[in-house]
Amino acid sequence: MSTSTMKVGEEEFLREVPPGTPFQVRVEGKGAESYLGRNRCGYFEWIYGERRDGVLSSFTVAYHSSEPITLVAAGKEARVAPRRVRTYLAPSVEREYRPGDQTAPEVVKEYLAEGNEVAYVAEYCLEVGKTYHALVHTEHATLPPSGPMGKPEKSRNLVLWLSDKPFADGKPTAEKTPAYRGWSY
Repeated sequence: MSTSTMKVGEEEFLREVPPGTPFQVRVEGKGAESYLGRNRCGYFEWIYGERRDGVLSSFTVAYHSSEPITLVAAGKEARVAPRRVRTYLAPSVEREYRPGDQTAPEVVKEYLAEGNEVAYVAEYCLEVGKTYHALVHTEHATLPPSGPMGKPEKSRNLVLWLSDKPFADGKPTAEKTPAYRGWSY
């Protein structure tokens, strides 16, 4: 961290740039070593499953980071919880394993032992020291009523989209990483 970087809270960091305005953000901090690629990552996830015609058709998230991600942008540094981030990244590691492959992770060996012929494995990493494309996005949700006679309540949640590819017209050009695909409000 340089002397010109000011530490701020997560909420202040997310409110620094108006939603929909692309900017650059750098991943900093100690991070953690990713499981498959052994990269130093501020956040990582890895999955295993099946691909059909080159497309991920089914998968299980074997692991995703839960520690806050240290991010730096416009002279401000914040630790942002993964629940406030949506990643749009290409895999940093991709492998295929077949039955009998002793180098496969244990959970993948179990998957193959269930009769699957091939296990596709991928890891996604926000690499420490690397700069990513960022955009603050407002997610909208309808919450259940607080009581039996209440009405549903509207909710807004600011999240940070992070991508290894530039955004086009305020939209990601890369696919959302698997751990975030099932998140909804």
